[in-house]
Amino acid sequence: ILSASGAGLSIQPGDSEELVRQILELNGSVEEIESMGLAARVMFDRRFTSQQAFRKWNDVIEYVIH
Repeated sequence: ILSASGAGLSIQPGDSEELVRQILELNGSVEEIESMGLAARVMFDRRFTSQQAFRKWNDVIEYVIH
């Protein structure tokens, strides 16, 4: 999700060499970091609206009372 949306990077668990490589690559790359942050916000706003959150909480409440 992160890589596809441009909102971040995906690194396999345990791949410390790739993690270091990505951190070093991003070091000083303010434009790329800002771009990922903006993409993350857009993705969040599209995927997690307040109406969706309300529906999910409502589902939880309905489950608990029944």
